[in-house]
Amino acid sequence: MLSTTVRACVDRGAETHGGSPFLLAPESTLTLDYAGLQRECREVEATLTAIGLKSGDKVAFLLDNGHWTASLFLGTMYSGMVTVPLNAVAGPRSVRYILEHCDATVLFCSQRYRNRFAAAIDNCPRALTIIETDEDTGPRWPRLTPRTNPDGSVEPDDDALLLYTSGTTGVPKGVRLSHRAVVTGGRNTAIAHALTPADRALCVLPLYHINGEIVTVMGPLVSGGSVVMPHRF
Repeated sequence: MLSTTVRACVDRGAETHGGSPFLLAPESTLTLDYAGLQRECREVEATLTAIGLKSGDKVAFLLDNGHWTASLFLGTMYSGMVTVPLNAVAGPRSVRYILEHCDATVLFCSQRYRNRFAAAIDNCPRALTIIETDEDTGPRWPRLTPRTNPDGSVEPDDDALLLYTSGTTGVPKGVRLSHRAVVTGGRNTAIAHALTPADRALCVLPLYHINGEIVTVMGPLVSGGSVVMPHRF
């Protein structure tokens, strides 16, 4: 039976080829296998749930590519929450608009971008929990007790990804993608390129770009292959 949610894809990978590499991070020389990806997704789920988030809530990130950027990208969707990647080269005006518009209540942000976009972040009109995150070593989680048994309910038609356009002809437009759409995009990539578990993808575009997200991450996740995720190409 074909998986139709990000959660099912991650769980299936951990069950059928848990020791196989999923992600290689060149700067840290770390290799994350499929079992490790599942552990990190469950860590994200347990901690965000402990913060008070629930299925359907929006979670933004403002990061360069890296090991934990990929884990947070997938882990938020795995949790039934909605991933909102912020375009780090769009400029403060666009970042401020998206933060105001997207309804995210949590922002994973590197110190570099926390400084660069301080005005946009600090002037967000609603309460925003900012979690300082290093692309290689991960989030500095708040001190709380994670839930050990979150609900874990994710349906194919649930929103998975809220992706904003560049705003070339106006303000950025938010595009909602369901779990079914995200997984199908990965499956289309795997079929078109005849990907197998032996294949490895090099991520050359940022994880706030649809190509980096669907072609380079979801394609190998669906096919059982692996991804090389440098900070920048």
